[in-house]
Amino acid sequence: MNKLESGGVVRGAVNAIAVALLLSGCTYRAAYNPSYVTAATDSPVTKVAGRGAVVMDRSDESYVFIGRPHSFTAGATKLEIRLGSMLKEMSARKLGRLFDGGYAAEAESGVVAVIRPRVVSFDHWYNRMRNLDFATTPQVELAIHIEAADAAGAVFFSRGYSSGRYSGKTVMDTLSPGELINRTAHDAMARLLDQAAVDLSAALKAIPTKASAQPAPAVSEAPAPVAVAPAAMPEASPEEKLRRLKSMYEQGLISKETYEAKQREVLSSF
Repeated sequence: MNKLESGGVVRGAVNAIAVALLLSGCTYRAAYNPSYVTAATDSPVTKVAGRGAVVMDRSDESYVFIGRPHSFTAGATKLEIRLGSMLKEMSARKLGRLFDGGYAAEAESGVVAVIRPRVVSFDHWYNRMRNLDFATTPQVELAIHIEAADAAGAVFFSRGYSSGRYSGKTVMDTLSPGELINRTAHDAMARLLDQAAVDLSAALKAIPTKASAQPAPAVSEAPAPVAVAPAAMPEASPEEKLRRLKSMYEQGLISKETYEAKQREVLSSF
């Protein structure tokens, strides 16, 4: 072996030792990084009419995973990653675009649907065995749950999504192993939310709109008009006729001759 080759081996060994020491007992903190999520990763979806809401309970939004990897490599390290806030930000981006009227961060009146995502579980690995211990492949296993309710509060969508053991980009050496897991978690979460967006888009189309959900009021036909014959006025008695004639004569409305002639007509009807 020449000096150049031996020097490369030594440097490689030194780097491996440095990485091993670095990964021996540190705590890494990670959070949402918008630069890890680009528009190129958005799956095409059909928007629905109206405005939606993408909300999370406070406990779900504040969820922080704190734990050690399941790998021998970096087994003594600890990772703190703010998965709750990461899911909220990425859900707003991935699921909020389902509505052509935009989305709200809180449930409000007039929305078509309220979507509630949450993290179910998370694990991670620094896999060097697959690379014969010459490189590190960050791996995560993420599970989330998506629930959606209509404007009346009825749940019409409830589904879980799991990434399986998802592998990120393999690197030779790194001084930021926690950020490797963070980026891989972003990638895995984006894929799950893209699938959820496609499924939700189909489910949202099945929700009846307000106009179609409410039955049209029945139009009742007006009843046909019924002809009513005027009531026959009862004929006055002879006595009544005579009283009326006398009253008219006394008031000067008729002459004496008319009065006597009409009086004879009434009396002749007996």
